[in-house]
Amino acid sequence: MFFGGAPLWHASVVLWDRLTRRPKPVSSWTQADRSRAETVASNVLAGVGIPDRTRSETFELGLHVRRETTGQERDSVFKTPRGRRAAWVHERG
Repeated sequence: MFFGGAPLWHASVVLWDRLTRRPKPVSSWTQADRSRAETVASNVLAGVGIPDRTRSETFELGLHVRRETTGQERDSVFKTPRGRRAAWVHERG
């Protein structure tokens, strides 16, 4: 669970190998690949959430970046029927 179970923004970046036409494993990424992936994720999440509350993780095939939502973003989400239901389900476990 991230950020105490609060809603979050999530961006995933997978790089494709042009020769194999398959995802490029993170273990074979160069520094330039990693930098490019981080830039893409940063651009996707630009202007949302709390930048200081961001977590990045790499798994076998990609970079995953999660960012905590702001109070205003949470309020907007939980004002909708779907958001209220999600909050209720979360509270119940």
